[in-house]
Amino acid sequence: MPDIRFILGQVFSLLAALCFAYSTFGKTKSRIVLWQTVYAVVYSVASAFLGGYSAIAANLLSGVRNILELKGKLTKWALGIICALIIALGILTNSNGWIGILPITASVIYSILIYATKSVRGMHIAVMINMVQWAVFDFVIRAYPSLVLDIVIIVLTAVNYIRERIRDRKAETEDR
Repeated sequence: MPDIRFILGQVFSLLAALCFAYSTFGKTKSRIVLWQTVYAVVYSVASAFLGGYSAIAANLLSGVRNILELKGKLTKWALGIICALIIALGILTNSNGWIGILPITASVIYSILIYATKSVRGMHIAVMINMVQWAVFDFVIRAYPSLVLDIVIIVLTAVNYIRERIRDRKAETEDR
C-alpha cells in the first residue's frame, strides 16, 4: 500500500496539472500567467510530498516571476536575479541527479520566454517547450496525474496554437 506522502503527492499533482491545463485556455497573457502562478504553488506542495525538491525552488521562484509579470514589474534585472536564484537554489536542492536539472532548465527557459513574448501565440510555444521537460521530470518522480496532464496540455496547447494561426490567417485573408 502506498504511503500517505505518495497519495498526497498525487492529489496535489492532479490539482496543479488541472490549474496549468486551465491556463492554456486563457485568452490573454495575464490570464495565462495568473493560473500558472496558482499551478506553481500547488505543484510545489506536490513536489514536497514526492521528493522533487529542485522543482519546489523552481516553482516558487516562478510564482514570484509571474506576480512581477502580472504587476508589470518584471524587469531585465528582476528576471536575471530570478533566473540566477532558480539555478542556484535548484542545484542546491536537487535530490534527483541529472533529471532534477529539468525543473531548473524548464523554469529558466520559460522565464526568459515569458519575458520576451507579449503574444498568446508566443505563450503557447513557451508552454509546449516547458511541458515537455516537466513531463520527463514528472515521470521520474512518479507524479503520474501531472504526467498525464502534461501530455494533454502539450496537445491542447498545440491545438490552441494552430487555431490561433488559422484564425489569424483567415483574418488576413478577409482583410485583403
